[in-house]
Parts: sequence; structure tokens; C-alpha cells
Amino acid sequence: MHPAARLKGTRSRHLAGRRIVLGVSGSIAAVEAVRVAHELIRHGADVIPVMTPAATTIITPLALEYATGRAPVVHLSGRGEHVEWMDGPQRADLLLLAPATANTLAKVALGIDDTVLTTFASVALGSGVPIVVAPAMHEVMERNRAVQARLKDLAEMGVTLVAPRIEESKAKLATPEDIVETVIHRLARGPWVGKRVLVVSGSTAEPVDPVRVLTNRSSGRMGVELATAAHRAGADVTLWNAWGLVPLPTYATIERFQTVKDAMHLAQNGSVSKFDAIFVPAALSDFAPKAVTQKLSSDEKPRPLELEVLPKVIRTLRRRAPNAVLVAFKAESDAKRLLARAAERRKDYGAHLVVANTADAFGAERSQAWIVGDGRPKRVAGSKADIARRILEAAARHLGR
Repeated sequence: MHPAARLKGTRSRHLAGRRIVLGVSGSIAAVEAVRVAHELIRHGADVIPVMTPAATTIITPLALEYATGRAPVVHLSGRGEHVEWMDGPQRADLLLLAPATANTLAKVALGIDDTVLTTFASVALGSGVPIVVAPAMHEVMERNRAVQARLKDLAEMGVTLVAPRIEESKAKLATPEDIVETVIHRLARGPWVGKRVLVVSGSTAEPVDPVRVLTNRSSGRMGVELATAAHRAGADVTLWNAWGLVPLPTYATIERFQTVKDAMHLAQNGSVSKFDAIFVPAALSDFAPKAVTQKLSSDEKPRPLELEVLPKVIRTLRRRAPNAVLVAFKAESDAKRLLARAAERRKDYGAHLVVANTADAFGAERSQAWIVGDGRPKRVAGSKADIARRILEAAARHLGR
């Protein structure tokens, strides 16, 4: 067994059965091509490497052959590899240019075919094979008006661009993980493709004084997993996030908030009505202390906190987006009351579904939950990524109703 075969599908099966042509051009970021290839394979893809002459001076074809189990195409032969993989019986599902130099992306945009890679791209544009481009260059090159114009041209042609990381005065190649997430998103099929999804995530922190806050134990993991699952299913994702312990995805539009008042301000924005589905796993505070303007001194005798009831953000979301699929979440410490309370909340909020779980799910990587809808509650268990996918599947049944 080739070493690359041992990686196949170890992370997910999102790209299982998909052929991805990985085009590598002559940026120093070509050294990352092995990592990109491996990440594609970990999600189940079959990777066909293609290299420009300049790329072979930075990373050897042997390295990519070892990474993928296939000898890279470095020149065109009588087989017509560009037609075979882009419009023939071996037609690929997607052409990924990573890294793409300013030179290569400009040639692709202008229809110039003078390397193996640009010829592959020319045929892909003509045959309708999706193209994802991950640029890498010096930052001042990326700011060049001519380069920006060519990037705009590519976007108008339907090419998907993966934004570079701006670091150390360079427009560095995006991480392999972000590149592959974009590939998965671009190749998604099913009811979520093109849908606009809002996820409200994290835990709020209500001020006690200028230093202290009242918060809870939610890690924000479920919200991030839901955002990831929706993006991988082809949705355009917006994530409103309060405090949390997990990194936020780069492929979502992020809005930050801290308090229920902040979240309410976001919910009252007229743009909420654009969303096709709204998921609210956020642990939004039910109460807030009456905050004081000066830090409470530890030298003084403690005084009781006066709590006030806070409004429910989810009710405002329902009013602002009456046609959206709404998925609420309900946590209880008492398992015996959980499902009954979830059903009550579903009716109260006008939600399509309520995901119910006990408090021990906070911060856990694996847990269980019940999806409460019209019929009998459905138990789901596993990693939070697994549960997020099951929630998304259940919510999809309500799209377009």
C-alpha cells in the first residue's frame, strides 16, 4: 500500500470519490504543496498533481509523487493530459491552484496558455470544471492594481479565491486546512448549497463591575461545529460569537459580541431577514447583575448581587426573520424535565426545532442531545461535529416549507 493511501479518509469522507487536480506554480509556497495534497487525501480525495517548470525548481516532482501516489504532470504529452483530466473520461471534479503566483493567476485570467498549469486551467474554464485559486506572493505584489484586477476577473469567471494570509509583508498561502475547507464547500451538493446561515454561538459575559463578569461554562464548540458543518454543506455562514474556548473558522463572516444587550443590537439589525436558517446554540445569559461603575473591593464586606431578567434574543430573531428555519437550544440540569421544557420553548419561540441537552455537555468534546420537533424526540450522540451534522440534516427538512 502506498503511504498516501493510509491517509485516505482519516479526517472525513467529504471528498470521497472526488478527483482533485492540484496545480503547483513557482512560488516559494510550493513547499506547502505536500501538506495541501495530504489534507485533500485525509478528506477522501484522489489527487492528481500538475507542476509548472518553475515549481519543479522549488519542490521536486518526486516529493509530490510520494505525497499523492501519482507522478506529477510536468509537461504535456501525446496523451493530452489537459483534456484527459479536464474534459475527458478521467474528468476531475475540481482544479485547485495552490500556490498560484501573480504570474500564473494573471495568465489564467487572460487566457494565456504557456505552461502545463495554465493549459489545464484554460480547458477547465471551457469545460466547466470548478477552479479554486489560492494565491501566494509578496504583499506589495498582491496590492498591485493589475493583480487585483485579474483577481476580480477570475471571480467574475466563477473561480473561487482563497484569501492569502497577510504576514511579515507577504501574502502567504492560506493554510492547507482553509484551502481544503474551501474545496469541500465548492464541491458541496444538497439543500444547503447557496443558503445563508446564521449561527449565534459562545457564552455571554454580563458585567458585575469594570473587572468581573457573570458568565457560564459553555465553550462555544457546538456553534463552531455547526458553522463548519453548514459551510461544508455549501452554505454561506455568518457567525455571531461571544466568549468561547475554540478557534473561530476563517471561512465564516464573524461578528463579535459580549453581552445580551450586544446580541440584541445585532438581532435588531434589518439584515437578519436575509438568512435562510438561524441556529442559536449560544449560552445567552438569562440574568444580569446590576453593574457598578467602580471595582468592588475585596477589602469590603461582600454584598448580594441584584439580578435583573434579560430579554430573549431568539424572540427578536424570530420576529426579524419570520421565514427562516429557526433552531433553538435548551440546556437543563434536571434530565427529567429536559424534553418537556424543550417542547415548551419550541412553541414559545416559534422554532422549527429545539436541541436539548443536559448541563454536562458544556465544554465536552463528546455528548448527547435530543432533537425536539413535530414528532418523537430524536436522540443523537457522539462528537459535537457528529451532532452538528445530524442537527443540520434535521433542519434541512424544513427548508423551503
